[in-house]
Amino acid sequence: MEREDFDAAVEQFLHAFLLEPHFKTLELLGTCCQRLGRLHEAVLYLAAAAGLGNRQFRARFLLAEVLASLGDIDGAVNKLEEAIELNPNFRRARELLKRIRAEDGGGEAPG
Repeated sequence: MEREDFDAAVEQFLHAFLLEPHFKTLELLGTCCQRLGRLHEAVLYLAAAAGLGNRQFRARFLLAEVLASLGDIDGAVNKLEEAIELNPNFRRARELLKRIRAEDGGGEAPG
């Protein structure tokens, strides 16, 4: 990822995940796929990351970014609200929610 060779990074993370499944590996896979423009694949990995472990607010935020890129505004808002519920101080999530709601005509984020 540091070299921005996201294809190679996907291969490495897939191998790592098969050896030892972990939510962070799925999160990184999703991020790489997002950078490669493979948004539907990114959704799969990020949704899985959000479902593993406890309090995965960052994975929900990343998933919301991808869903918004795909035009799934309701899904993006839902994941952002979940992220903010898990981490009320998550500034980036609040900013993205506010921006999405403003673009969608839904007003500002609560709180």
